[in-house]
Amino acid sequence: MECADATTRPNVSRSVVQRLGYQFRSKNSVSRGLVPGRPRVTNSAEDRFPALSARIIRATTVPQLVSDQFAETGTRKSGATVRKRFHNQELYARKLFVRAPLTRR
Repeated sequence: MECADATTRPNVSRSVVQRLGYQFRSKNSVSRGLVPGRPRVTNSAEDRFPALSARIIRATTVPQLVSDQFAETGTRKSGATVRKRFHNQELYARKLFVRAPLTRR
């Protein structure tokens, strides 16, 4: 595919095609390398722990999972991080739902 052909396709800008072409000519590859950023606090095995706990105990909430993981591994995670890991594994975080008992008047 030529540069001119790629830019006529929808949602592909000329600058993206030029950058990828330059990268391919210089490295013979267009794969993305490692980029610097914030280091991960936990590894993938530690990310699976809350998901397994949530599957076993269905009524567990995110704050309970965070405290369980801290007790188990010693690494502290925020509730937002746990929710993101749940979404990656197609689980959705639960919020505690307390129903008031119904009484007759």
